[in-house]
Amino acid sequence: MKKIIFILISTFFLISIFGTTTASTLGTNITIIDKNSSSQTWYGQEEDEEVEPGMQPGQQWDMEAFFLNGKTLSMVGGYDFINGEAGFTAGDIFIDIHGDAVFGDIHGVSNGNLSVLNTFGYDYVLDMDFKNLTYNVYGINGTTKVLTSFYQQNQGSSPWRWDSGGQLILENIGFTYNSHTPEETDFLANTFSGGLHNVVGGVDLSFLGDEIYGAILHSTMQCGNDNLMGQTPVPEPATMILLGMGLLGIASIGKKRIKK
Repeated sequence: MKKIIFILISTFFLISIFGTTTASTLGTNITIIDKNSSSQTWYGQEEDEEVEPGMQPGQQWDMEAFFLNGKTLSMVGGYDFINGEAGFTAGDIFIDIHGDAVFGDIHGVSNGNLSVLNTFGYDYVLDMDFKNLTYNVYGINGTTKVLTSFYQQNQGSSPWRWDSGGQLILENIGFTYNSHTPEETDFLANTFSGGLHNVVGGVDLSFLGDEIYGAILHSTMQCGNDNLMGQTPVPEPATMILLGMGLLGIASIGKKRIKK
């Protein structure tokens, strides 16, 4: 038993050294560039104090980051996810597990939250109910209908929300919402510019299993003023080798005990 405990402690100690470490209880910042960018102030490649090129700047429109802690997702923004801004409400969270999500400069042909086929490459959607702090999970494909961002010049931020179709996987799953959460106050203030930071937290992605690795995430608001993208990390080979060695060690000790 002592040998087993030693191997477990050693394995996870090494993983903690060589694996990803974070300074926040939100986990690792997994935000990636949304490919709609320019060199102008507020329209750059960073996500903090960035909106889509030529769109309305300001902290109230800023969707700042995705974070992942294990398989728990959080989303941070100056944008008010519950009440929206100027009548434009928050959108769903879309997930691509095959690496073929289509995003960037893909403007539409007319204004409106249009119902279109899911040609964006997403495989799952978290249908977010921000008023009741719950969401449903749907498996989606190319026959699923989604809603585009309202303004034609913002439709590179699409899709905005799930509309119809797909397979219901989970329903009425709870999540948390805090404005400038006390335990994260110092971290958020030191990491992001601007004033208030709102945190959508406790979003459980464990239903993805191993499909979570390398998944692309997307969310935007109804008008598409800011487009937030993220990508989950793939375990480093060294980390997987260390974990495998630990498990093999446990297995070998177990076999010896059986023989005795």
